[in-house]
Amino acid sequence: MFFGMVNFGAAGADASSFAVVGTAYVASAIRRRNQLRFRLPSHCMRGRVAVVTGANSGIGRVVAAELSAAGATTVLACRDVRSGQSVAAHIRANTSNAAVSVLPLDLTSPTSVRALAKEVERLHARCDVLVLNAGVMRASYGQVDGIETTFSSNYLGH
Repeated sequence: MFFGMVNFGAAGADASSFAVVGTAYVASAIRRRNQLRFRLPSHCMRGRVAVVTGANSGIGRVVAAELSAAGATTVLACRDVRSGQSVAAHIRANTSNAAVSVLPLDLTSPTSVRALAKEVERLHARCDVLVLNAGVMRASYGQVDGIETTFSSNYLGH
């Protein structure tokens, strides 16, 4: 599951300036890291803050790298913080953008989602780009805080 909201308007613009980017568009735009059909112009995201969930692997990792390469201050919101730190170091080394950070996020926990929102607000005061990439697909039934994990992570967490 992938949904992204990108604010193409001026900083502080209203909700009507957001464009929603869906899975089909991103899937067609990204084949492999080295074979992107679409690239953001260099530094077109300078001054913007981007939060990418599930950025420690797959599409989230590529999207985070591209946003960083375009100059965005990028927050990798990951359940596995250690893996996220490794990806952040790789992005910093390959994009020359030091404004890449990692924050913990467990989408199955409403407490973790609220904590991430508060931390992003404390550190950056705003969020221009929100890429809702993280999700799980589990065959087994489990619960966190009394809510089934797949439903909680894929729907309520976002």
